[in-house]
Amino acid sequence: MNTVGFWSRFQIYFVWGLEAWMLPQVLIVGLALLVSVVAALLAQPQIKTRWRRSHWLVFTQLLFYPLIVAVGAAFPAGTSVAPGGAHSVPLGERLLDMLTFAPLITGSYWVHRMRGLRWLAGSLVLLQEVVLYGALFVAGMSLSGDWL
Repeated sequence: MNTVGFWSRFQIYFVWGLEAWMLPQVLIVGLALLVSVVAALLAQPQIKTRWRRSHWLVFTQLLFYPLIVAVGAAFPAGTSVAPGGAHSVPLGERLLDMLTFAPLITGSYWVHRMRGLRWLAGSLVLLQEVVLYGALFVAGMSLSGDWL
């Protein structure tokens, strides 16, 4: 694979992952979580006193997005003439599996760490997870070769 092919696929998959928000189910869940974030901000007046600089690191969850897209762009399913059709790359599958669970683990850490602001932290983490699952959806289709 050449780098031009990788970067063109990366750009396309990056946009397609964000376009997952056009799916009604994703949009409904995303809007519900956005309402939850706003409600947490309004219902918890102690946010200003409990918020620390380190709490901004909860947004590092979004750094997984380009990593997930890169796995999908770097390991697309190859086509074969065999009756099975496309075959996936095992390394890409393992990396995508790790990138599925890593944001869940780090998100759990941030919710645990933000004592007193857990409603806000949980809502922010879940909202970011919805964004990440759009990228996981596209990368998974790329790895398997089964496009919708």
